[in-house]
Amino acid sequence: MPTKKRRGVVRARRLGRWLLRIGLTAAVAAQSAWAQDAGGAADSQAASAVTVRGTVFNSSNGQPVRRALVKIDSVPERGAVTDETGRFEISGVPAGVLEFSIAKPGFKDFLGTQPSDEPRIHRVRVGSGMPELSFTLAPDASISGHVTLSDDLPAQGIGLILLHRTSNDGLEAWEIGEQHQTTPDGSFHFSGVRAGTYVLLTEPAFQNVDAAEPRCNAAAPAQIPGFAAQFYSDARQLDAADRIDVAAGQAAEANLALRLTTLHLIQVTVTGAPAGDEQNFSQSLLDASGRALDYPIHAEKEHTLCAYLPDGDYTLAVSAIAGESDEPESAGNTAGGKHANPQPRIGQLNFRVEGQAARNLRMSLAEQTATPVLLHYDPAPPPPLKPDEPIRDRFRGRRNEPFTVSGTRVGNANNIWFGIAQSFQTGENAFELQALPGAYEMHATSNRQGVCLGAVTSGGQDLARTPWIAGPSGTGDPIEVQLRTDCANLTVQMPPDLPEPELGEAAVLYVYVVPAFSSVGPVSQARLVQFGDRTAAFTGLTPGPYRVFAFRHPREIALRDANAVDRLGPGQPLVLEPGANATLTVEESPR
Repeated sequence: MPTKKRRGVVRARRLGRWLLRIGLTAAVAAQSAWAQDAGGAADSQAASAVTVRGTVFNSSNGQPVRRALVKIDSVPERGAVTDETGRFEISGVPAGVLEFSIAKPGFKDFLGTQPSDEPRIHRVRVGSGMPELSFTLAPDASISGHVTLSDDLPAQGIGLILLHRTSNDGLEAWEIGEQHQTTPDGSFHFSGVRAGTYVLLTEPAFQNVDAAEPRCNAAAPAQIPGFAAQFYSDARQLDAADRIDVAAGQAAEANLALRLTTLHLIQVTVTGAPAGDEQNFSQSLLDASGRALDYPIHAEKEHTLCAYLPDGDYTLAVSAIAGESDEPESAGNTAGGKHANPQPRIGQLNFRVEGQAARNLRMSLAEQTATPVLLHYDPAPPPPLKPDEPIRDRFRGRRNEPFTVSGTRVGNANNIWFGIAQSFQTGENAFELQALPGAYEMHATSNRQGVCLGAVTSGGQDLARTPWIAGPSGTGDPIEVQLRTDCANLTVQMPPDLPEPELGEAAVLYVYVVPAFSSVGPVSQARLVQFGDRTAAFTGLTPGPYRVFAFRHPREIALRDANAVDRLGPGQPLVLEPGANATLTVEESPR
């Protein structure tokens, strides 16, 4: 008969085995439950994964595009290449709003026409049962041709510059694009050209090395043969140049015939340069329209400039400054007070070349004189600017100033500082404009919250309609700026007939709020996305009448060309009252 001690040990063992059995059972149950949960999650994840299908088309002819890469940027390592019929299929795509991009050499997925435009991003809502997608790519255009010379020599190595028409704050501008040289047979080819309007310019060519490196001395020949710079097809001025309009995928042809001409030596003696051993000279040769020319200019240490030029009217602009600074912008500061660095000395010489050399031209430099910018607040000035008050930086890479005014030289098609007039803040509500002699189209903006731009005038003239003129010392009539403190705010929103889609690619509207009054400010614009940012807010708008446009594709708005704005259509008329907070449901513009 077992003792009490023995019975206790047996009971303990039984209890242990029972507890162990319970533990194993619980563990198995837990493991089974975990496996079911994990499998369920995997099944759920697999169930939420979607296969996305679609086709990529050529925007110019509607044909499918093969070997195009369709990539989901928001999901790494998810993409596909289109097949022979332009179709693609991407499996394992998670549901949700994703960003797609499409690329293929020889094509562009751009909406705008500016060289700086970035590739388009397609926002797509992915889900089970979604429709097939349809994307388009625009084929590159090209401009090709031949250059022939009147002396029957091979036109090898002739430089060509392609200028692209763009819009800068509502003004037509010509930006330098690609630059090529002709092949041994005189041919040239610009590939990868986007749709737009272009002009073609040849660089001057010489049969004598003296023209490429002119000598400013008595031994220099008075004249040499060469080929003058020429626009397609046969023009010396930009205004008379033939425009080359190319559509997506188009191969345009432009042939030029250059005539041998006589280039005459011009020598200019410059006086009045800054005193000191270190001097930085900059010079630019302009034609009658104010466009910078590429004829080589040689400068001797004795401040003599020389070049070989064909017959015509020219302007030579020179700037000289003592010290190490080589840009006139360095002469200003925003800390208040007068300029800390030496002021540049500038000069401008207008002259004509007509059948003979001009060796005795003279130019006197004088200290550049800034033009005051006079601010007037209406109806009342704002409170003083606090040291830590944020300033809206509308111009990336420039100083954050509460107000900016600048000018672009009329006819300037080159990105050189001779074509820019720039303001500097010299104190509280005190600004000056520095410019070289010439005529300028003006731009202005207020960067301070609650302050917007009114009329900008000079000498009683509206600078939105009349260029501002800088005289020989770089100064002109004071610029008077009305800054308003009764600005309006506007919120724009998508129309109700564009409901948020359940699945597929989002529609996009590009909204432009265009002043119906004269303005030197920028055009306010925003992008509305069918799902996502369906509204946009514009703050600090000048009170007055406006026209609001909403397009499916971005547009260039030539604000200062009334005819160009009218060609966009009537738009939606809108009047913003002083201090108003308005809301507008935009209507898609028909064009």
